Amino acid sequence: MKPSSSTSGIENIPPIFPIYENLIALIDENINQFFQFKIDYESENKDLIVKNMGLKKEDDITNAFDSFLNIEIPKNENNFLFKFQANTIESTTSTDIGVISVTNNKYRCLCFIEAKRLPTPTYSGSQPTEYVCYKNVTKKGGIERFKTGDHGGKEKFPFSIMVGYIESENSKHWFSQINNWISEEIKISSNSEITWNEEDKLKVDHNFKQSKIGKYNSIHSKKDFTKIKLVHYLIELN
Repeated sequence: MKPSSSTSGIENIPPIFPIYENLIALIDENINQFFQFKIDYESENKDLIVKNMGLKKEDDITNAFDSFLNIEIPKNENNFLFKFQANTIESTTSTDIGVISVTNNKYRCLCFIEAKRLPTPTYSGSQPTEYVCYKNVTKKGGIERFKTGDHGGKEKFPFSIMVGYIESENSKHWFSQINNWISEEIKISSNSEITWNEEDKLKVDHNFKQSKIGKYNSIHSKKDFTKIKLVHYLIELN
């Protein structure tokens, strides 16, 4: 399988392109099944879900999404496994889901999946912009962590995935909002370690067509001057 044009901007790792292309193709083909999987998951675990109101906490949704990926994503020559709350040996911070290819290297993640709720729920210290970044505090947001290398920095991951759990509005709304937040960072970065530019903005993947899921691509310069490509799935769970 040859790398597609969507991988442009990622440097120095041509041998691994087919693995990422295969991973995204599998997710593209099967992600729509997550809606029914989530319903069944909630039904089977209703005695553990407070007041039977469904999955609400980000980690609970991600735990279900991790189970979905492991159970419903077909196994093939790369034999992907998905590890909930994955972290690397040299890091004390975890990422929502780590992706492992048993065929390629069963001992190390080849990329991460970071998940965020949209909108950000209100809690102490929360900020609406968390999908992108935190403003004027030491905490870091989703895309920001990939740019600073907090997610996959030591491994120099050239590729990872973000998932947005939409609980109000739709994917088009959040696509626009996320890019507006990035526009603000282009003007004045909230984090002195990194800079932002137009390349950081999400671009629509017009080849992906699901009525309640938006797929987008973005490329980000990191503070070590390498680049990372992110594929974003914004899933309308409302």
